[in-house]
Amino acid sequence: LQAWAAERPEIIAREPGLLSHVLRAHGETGDLAGMVGLYDRERSIIDRMRPHLLRDSCRLMLFVYGGRPEFVERILRQSDFAAAPAPEQRFWTAVARWAAGDGEAARRDFEEVLPEANPSLAIAIRRRLATIDSPPPVLDEASQRFLEAEEGRLSQESRYVGPVSLRSARATLVLAGINLLVFGAQSLLAATDDWKATHDLGALCTDCVIRGEWWRVASSTVLHANLLHLGMNLFGLCALGPAAETALGIRRFLAVYIGAGLGAAATVVAAAWLQGERQLVIGASGGVMGVVGATAAVMLRGWLSEGVAAARNRGLLMAVYIAAQSLIDTLVPGLSFTTHLAGAVIGFLIAFVAGPKR
Repeated sequence: LQAWAAERPEIIAREPGLLSHVLRAHGETGDLAGMVGLYDRERSIIDRMRPHLLRDSCRLMLFVYGGRPEFVERILRQSDFAAAPAPEQRFWTAVARWAAGDGEAARRDFEEVLPEANPSLAIAIRRRLATIDSPPPVLDEASQRFLEAEEGRLSQESRYVGPVSLRSARATLVLAGINLLVFGAQSLLAATDDWKATHDLGALCTDCVIRGEWWRVASSTVLHANLLHLGMNLFGLCALGPAAETALGIRRFLAVYIGAGLGAAATVVAAAWLQGERQLVIGASGGVMGVVGATAAVMLRGWLSEGVAAARNRGLLMAVYIAAQSLIDTLVPGLSFTTHLAGAVIGFLIAFVAGPKR
């Protein structure tokens, strides 16, 4: 396979999914310098691979044969490999232990996994056990440095763009629950798709606020026009909230969401007063856009302080999202450009000044 790939580089360029197999071939034959060199040359392609399983397969081969069992376990736990059968996961960890020079630990793992293995995996395990006492190939100094640098880079990437479970984001779930409960009450009171009834429940009527009904600044942030309006805001909150909450901590996250929601509503009132116009606004989009802005702030700090390319890319994605939302707001009647932009700016400023918890 190594020879075939070396003779046909155009095929690898056209079918990058083959890279993980070629990397494994280098590892299996003990050509660790060749494996590291290939990974280094193709790293920009590997980082952009979709689906991510292809990318993670290449990373897995690098750290398995590079003898990094702790990092192998992290890849298996945090990537699409988490859904792989347990025997396969333990197999790769055991190979990494052998490559790290811990043959006895690898032997125990292979022997424990063997009874649960499928036929093809059992063949691989028996082959490993037959040669378990053979010393593993040793990385040269340059390859060692490369693996250490790659470990650091991927650790930064996982901190800034790694997946975060919604179930662990308590504040996000509470905020989503409040919006759902209020919408349920609206539905019972027949106050959806009815602006008069929504006004009576506490919509942000700018004239009313100027006359002294300041409570509308807060009440309007939990009211929604209909199920689609609610669904769009909850989708944004649940998609970005868990990562922002994990990075900022619950207190800072709530400060971002509530501060951006109230601040955006107050900005709408101020703009309406300055322009001499009357507006009626509802929705949690100010707070949700605050989470978007906060995410951009966390990523910007990560790029400025640590030079994390993944943080820069995710921050740019948030900036593009804010710009796209602003463009949509100017083209589609009924959407509040002021609410969305003010929420994003306020969320960004709060998160950038307060800084991430970790």
